[in-house]
Amino acid sequence: VYTEMRKRKIFVEALHMLVYAAGILSVIGLVEEVTRTNIFHIISRLPSSSFYTEIRLGIYRIETSFSHPIVYCAYLCFIAGLLNYLINNEIEKKRRRIFRIIYILVIINALLTMSRSTLFVLLLEQMILGYMTGGIKFSKKILLALAFLIFILVISSALGLSYISKIKDIWYMF
Repeated sequence: VYTEMRKRKIFVEALHMLVYAAGILSVIGLVEEVTRTNIFHIISRLPSSSFYTEIRLGIYRIETSFSHPIVYCAYLCFIAGLLNYLINNEIEKKRRRIFRIIYILVIINALLTMSRSTLFVLLLEQMILGYMTGGIKFSKKILLALAFLIFILVISSALGLSYISKIKDIWYMF
C-alpha cells in the first residue's frame, strides 16, 4: 500500500511540475508577445533567418521554446487538459487558485499562437472535459465567462480602445 501511495504521490507531483513549467513558459510567451523578442532565439545564437517569426492579423505568433506556434499550441492543449483535471481535483484552495491563474495564462498563450486548427482542438477538448466534469457546473461557468467577456468588449468598444480592432480581426480569421 505504501509503495502504491508513493507512486501516486510522485505522479501527482510530476503533474504539478509540468503545470508549473507551463506557467513559466506562458509568462515567457507573454513577454515574447509584448517585446516581439524570443529569448530562446537569443540564447541559441543562430541567425534570425533560422527561426519562424510571423505576424498574423497584426499579432506576433508566439512560439517560446518550441519550433513553431502550432507545436506550442499543441503543447498548451495538453497542459490545458491537465489543468482542467487538477483544478477539479485539487483540495487545497491556494493551489487551485494558482492552477486557475496558470490556466488563464495557458489559454491566452494559445490564443497568441494564432493557430486556428489547434485552437479549434483546444476548444473541443475543453468543452468535452467541461462536460465530463459536470455539465451543469460547466455551463454556468461558460455563461458567466461569456457574459463577463461581452461586458468587457462592450465597455472597451464604447471607450474606443485600440485592441478592439485586433479582436475583430481574430473573429474574422475564424
